[in-house]
Amino acid sequence: MLITGAGGGIGRAIVELAVERGYGVIAHDLKPESLADLRGVETITGDLTSKDHLRLLSRRVADEPLEAVVASHGIAGAVALADVDERRSRAILTINASTVPALFEAVREPLTRSHGAYVAVSSQASLRAERENAVYCASKWAVTGWVRAMAAGQAEGPTVRALCPGRTETPLFVAATEAIAAAQGQTVEAYNKDIYDLIPLRRFATTRETASLALYLATQPRGAAPTVVANSGGEVPF
Repeated sequence: MLITGAGGGIGRAIVELAVERGYGVIAHDLKPESLADLRGVETITGDLTSKDHLRLLSRRVADEPLEAVVASHGIAGAVALADVDERRSRAILTINASTVPALFEAVREPLTRSHGAYVAVSSQASLRAERENAVYCASKWAVTGWVRAMAAGQAEGPTVRALCPGRTETPLFVAATEAIAAAQGQTVEAYNKDIYDLIPLRRFATTRETASLALYLATQPRGAAPTVVANSGGEVPF
């Protein structure tokens, strides 16, 4: 199983849970230091926006019995709409959206041989727009839209699915929360209080909860699980 974004909050939780459950894991991230303390996995580092790196990664898994890929890499993009600039927008859209189909093409052949699954970790922001988060929403709408398009009428090749996590306790989420609260002129505490009122469960998801759902989607055969799943605690009905 190949897991990208393995040094981040959700990605790391997926890696740790996969190892706990006995899966062989290749953990991928941009920087070696983010993977340094992972145990029981093979690690690969590199830039998924680079065609050269994608070719290298493709060669690495070409002859593997690759049963699943979980694309959980990405960056935050919360910023006031008036402050959005082209450079930042391009980075968010490229890293969060463009790399997802590019990675799929890099791993398509071994996944096809194993009748495996490709799970893109999208976001509840792909199902409902969020204030002060326009570019991030656009990047995740692109991911979920791509998954739906790929899955439509799909009879052969890897099974493609999207996981749309709600507010999950990760460093990326904390950074995004701080940015959105600041853009709205609120303290983080006041902003979170308002958000809790929107979530029937009255709490944020843990990384392990989100990781468990990601692994479920990655290990189910075609037709045995939905194409798009949201775990938002009821904040975004889907």
